[in-house]
Amino acid sequence: MLTFSDQEYKWCPECNGNIRKDAYYCKFCHKPIGSKLLKTKQADGVAQLITKAARWLPDFNSVLRAIPTPLRDRIDEADRNTPAPYIGLPPGVDPEECRNAERNCDLCAPHPPSSAEFGIIVDILIGLHANGQPIAALCADRRLQLIELTTGEVVAEFELRVAEIQGGQKCRHCAEFRAVDEPVCRYCGGTEDSPPNPIDYRIQLLAEFEHYDPTLLRNVLLWEAAKRRIENEPPVEEETLQAHNIGEADIDRQILTLRQNPNRLPRSRWRERMFQLGIEPGYYESTAFPIMGYTCDFDYFQLTDIDSLGRAMTPDFSCKAHDNAGAALFVFDHLLSRWQNNPHFSRNKHSILSGKSMVYLHLKDDENHKRFEKEAKEAQLESVPEEFRAAMEFALDTTDDSMDFKALLEMDPELRLQSIERLGEQSAKKQSQLAERMDTLIPGLTDAFAGMLELTSVSMQITKLLLQGQIALKKADSVTACRQFESALALGDNSIQDVSRRCNVLLELANAQFVG
Repeated sequence: MLTFSDQEYKWCPECNGNIRKDAYYCKFCHKPIGSKLLKTKQADGVAQLITKAARWLPDFNSVLRAIPTPLRDRIDEADRNTPAPYIGLPPGVDPEECRNAERNCDLCAPHPPSSAEFGIIVDILIGLHANGQPIAALCADRRLQLIELTTGEVVAEFELRVAEIQGGQKCRHCAEFRAVDEPVCRYCGGTEDSPPNPIDYRIQLLAEFEHYDPTLLRNVLLWEAAKRRIENEPPVEEETLQAHNIGEADIDRQILTLRQNPNRLPRSRWRERMFQLGIEPGYYESTAFPIMGYTCDFDYFQLTDIDSLGRAMTPDFSCKAHDNAGAALFVFDHLLSRWQNNPHFSRNKHSILSGKSMVYLHLKDDENHKRFEKEAKEAQLESVPEEFRAAMEFALDTTDDSMDFKALLEMDPELRLQSIERLGEQSAKKQSQLAERMDTLIPGLTDAFAGMLELTSVSMQITKLLLQGQIALKKADSVTACRQFESALALGDNSIQDVSRRCNVLLELANAQFVG
């Protein structure tokens, strides 16, 4: 029981999480992996998931030897099926040795594990306990304390799962055994009548770069309110403070804290907990491009947490859940005015300025949009080592040529097609040249770019076919329109990221067939 064998479990083809073999919905990403669209897709990132999960477990190789054999065999198979990453490694360095070293390093991952990563960590600990292995020493590690996985929590989860299995009641969505008297599945959140609520995959994909943290936003606002009173600066608007439940007593306490420690800057709850445990976060050196001369320490992540918050509130074309132009500008201005003494400020200044530029683009303030876009480019060039500067300047010029936001907003299919064809040809050529330049600095980048360009090329072809079909339909040529839409469908794949576009094409095809 709870050996997680391939007779009962499989890897989710979307998030690579460890799920029941007969699941229709993944309990982690909530994707309908049992649907006709996705059931034939194979998981292809399990080894990377295991590497990320291993960063939370001390001496992972010893842990791996002690877990139930069926689970260990599945992990070994995933490693055999996925070559270790090699981009950025100097010549002569074995990628497999680097992957093994990363899995066994003591450096704490800087951000919380994803739900799929957390799931496999819990499964490994449960597997150890089920195998009769002691886990108290493991759970005493500060990394597991940070994510609140104590010995008691693991044992309680093991006993609960055993009781659920003995009860014999399975969730109809994620296929996990569940308590008979619980109407909502504790694994996926589904009920008898309703499947799990969908999760925006972009939130997981961009978690390190765009993360909305309401507690951190409140901390920034509170810090600013206190600092402005100390410095006799214009106050934070009362309406804003009330909206985040910040009162006079909160501000008085923050003023006292700042008077005792003037250098103290706002932190997220996660970063504060990390500080209290004495944990120094960081990226494993082989994945952080040490050739750039960059370091990533507590100060770096404290700054980028707030930059990430600002970006999560920056309105863009994807209609994010927490769009708030005013709050985003407040956060970016806070960073630009209060964080100059942070040792990593100059390195990240371009990201902050770029965020401000995007906010002004949304506000249709073209003057400020162009101003901060220009300042961001200058700051980015200043932030990189001299030997990288020429390649970076070429990369920024390439981006400028391809990022035509007005073309993205163009509604007329003929005009949009013209813009895309013009930009696509220029962009592909320059990106290929950029890869060749960067490959001399970061080994293996040309191969990676080749794969990316191939995906971009297919995506561009689908977009062109869709627009060509719309143009034909506009000219009342439904036969040609149907042919173009069908060709676009044939080029698409079964990834969940392609579902939205695939649905759009299907709707266009149905409309063309109806008109015809």
